[in-house]
Amino acid sequence: MKGGKLIIWAAASEQEFPTGFGKDGLLFTEDDPIGPAVPGYSVIDLDQEPFAVSTEQIVEMALYEPDDVAVKDFSELSYTESFDAFYAIARKEYAFNGFEGKEPNWDAAYAEIQPRIAQAEVDRDGYAFYLALRDLSLKFNDGHVGVNGGDFDYQYNEQHLLGGYGFAVRQLDDGRVMVVYVLPGGPANGAGLQVGAELLTYNGDPVETALEKVTPFQPQSTDFGLRYEQTVFLTRGAIGESAAVGYKNPGGGQQVVEMTSIYEVDSLLSVYLGGPYDEYVLPTEYSVHPSGAGYIRINSNYDDLGLLLRVFERALATFEEIGVPGIIIDMRLNFGGAPLGLAGYLHDDIINMGQLEYYSDKTGQFEPDGPRDKVYPNQNTYSFPKMVLLVDQFCFSACEIESYGFSQVPGMVVMGQFPTAGVEAETARGEFLLPEGIEFGIPTGRFTMPDGSIFLEGVGVQPTIRIPVDEESVLSNEDVVLENAIDYILS
Repeated sequence: MKGGKLIIWAAASEQEFPTGFGKDGLLFTEDDPIGPAVPGYSVIDLDQEPFAVSTEQIVEMALYEPDDVAVKDFSELSYTESFDAFYAIARKEYAFNGFEGKEPNWDAAYAEIQPRIAQAEVDRDGYAFYLALRDLSLKFNDGHVGVNGGDFDYQYNEQHLLGGYGFAVRQLDDGRVMVVYVLPGGPANGAGLQVGAELLTYNGDPVETALEKVTPFQPQSTDFGLRYEQTVFLTRGAIGESAAVGYKNPGGGQQVVEMTSIYEVDSLLSVYLGGPYDEYVLPTEYSVHPSGAGYIRINSNYDDLGLLLRVFERALATFEEIGVPGIIIDMRLNFGGAPLGLAGYLHDDIINMGQLEYYSDKTGQFEPDGPRDKVYPNQNTYSFPKMVLLVDQFCFSACEIESYGFSQVPGMVVMGQFPTAGVEAETARGEFLLPEGIEFGIPTGRFTMPDGSIFLEGVGVQPTIRIPVDEESVLSNEDVVLENAIDYILS
């Protein structure tokens, strides 16, 4: 870094920051002069000597955007021109090219999708263009691949998602599919379906066959992620559709009923992405559980990161001061953002993470971008008799990096019904703007381990203690995973 303005944040007045460039003319090297940093946010003007510091609430800054990071804007081209331009970059720079089971069959996908794009152009049919791109996205086994279609998204949802029968299901470890939610007054309720019923057939197919036919709403990186999507969207469709549902209520006999879907999203929200989600929670929350264990829930890695850090450390300091028997860190519902290396508060050694790589036009291969990521010990570290990390498939991307760091802390037990989502890559350089306001995103940066294997993608952070997905757990009104963590802490 040689100039421009830089936003920094300091937790306390004892923190320091360079006040100028050293003799080598570079920043963050050993010969930098150092001075105290202003607590809170400040803007450092690197073009002044010494550096000027501003704490004004509004500061004008020029955004530096390298060409390779900038969004690829093909929105002014025709459908076919934009698709070909996008496709040429995607098939070359997609992060997981060369890894079996991740990349699509590029030639076969082009042969199938391109004629649909061309026909949509002839017909001047933006929705057909969008549908072709949606189908392309589903040829990736990658949860970071996605299409944002603007108004076309609503049109698609109206045809495939907004109609429901007023019930939701979960699949158990033993393969059974169980009703876990029934909407009062909905079609399923009127047909006599009860919570706890076993779903046996759907439109004449055995339920397992019916699930395999369901098109997921978006691409998935794992088999368990795909099956979850199929169970959620088995009971979704257009408003006014009919379904023949075969089931057996608790203590009852098998029966088949016809239902007609209505506009309702309650059954969808009861299970999708872990159930109802409160977007107004703090990024980090903590409490002392009635059992005496310390409980920290990290809700997001993108909302006010400074606050996240302060509350997280305050929780650890509080728990250490009062002598809790153990702590529970809950990462089960966190959609990602920026990893902060929070494990450095719990470990006094460096934790090695993934190595970021991007495709290089110069070599025709993926090359390392910067040094391997590491989590460094924090100046203040804390220790506890027992530690449990809670994970689930609704922990995505940066949440998974954070969770991996926690999992490497000695003594940490990872507990959950599923691993984290296994959706781990870098997407900033893979954003494409296409005609009709459609955006297509792919990851172009991948994280690898020293042996060349992929870091977390398609695997996730695995539980060391797996809690079964059984009839008791899916029908319980209690947080079964949390209760198991409490039992472990107190055992």
